[in-house]
Amino acid sequence: MEKEIFFANDRDEILHGILFAPEKFLAGVAVCHGFAGRCDTLNKRGWARALAAKGFAVLLFDCAGHGKSEGEYRSNTISREAGDAHCALERLRELGCGKLGLVGHSMGGIVALIEGNRNADVKAVALVAAPFHLPKYPDALFGEAGRKWKEHGVLEFVDDGRKLQLDYGYKRDQQKYDAAKLAHGLKKPLLVLHGSVDNIVPIEEATQFYAHAAEPKELRVIEGGDHGPYGAKQRAKAEQALTEFFEKRLA
Repeated sequence: MEKEIFFANDRDEILHGILFAPEKFLAGVAVCHGFAGRCDTLNKRGWARALAAKGFAVLLFDCAGHGKSEGEYRSNTISREAGDAHCALERLRELGCGKLGLVGHSMGGIVALIEGNRNADVKAVALVAAPFHLPKYPDALFGEAGRKWKEHGVLEFVDDGRKLQLDYGYKRDQQKYDAAKLAHGLKKPLLVLHGSVDNIVPIEEATQFYAHAAEPKELRVIEGGDHGPYGAKQRAKAEQALTEFFEKRLA
């Protein structure tokens, strides 16, 4: 079963999601998208369908201000996204999921680590192309505009044809988090999944996540995979890695 659902976050904004659920399931997985991302992408649908075929209920969701969800993108922060992830997990719990897991793509990996650290009900976390050097992102992706973000107070950019603005409050909030400490503090099964030719977040950042993480941990490299979307061969490898991880750690 695949269907659109809507649920509220802790600020009473209505969030959009896509639920993938087999007839019977015990565990649920929520998927956090990346910076300026959305839930409805080829990669994420593939992950969700692969996991649902193995008996997991999977919720792809748009954080507030993204995709089809309510909210203003300009005031977005990582902390707010982590709060939205918590609400997505609560929705899975309401559906009857006894165990919960998280997948985070790109900056969504940091969101997943934040929620995974503080939520005892999260039993396993998977990072896909997640950035380890937080102070570098997303500033370095925007050249001069990124360098003058603090001076101007707002970052203006175009993503997937959309003109977006983001207040510097995003960076101030980001400074509260340290990727190494989040990885080391998780104390839960962690999968670090990364493309070998990622042109946004270098593969070296995946090895740093793995080095700092506590056991149990796994590092899987998708040969020929970039930051996304993957080609068909790389998508299949990523789907296999995610299903094997959650079958072992969450089922």
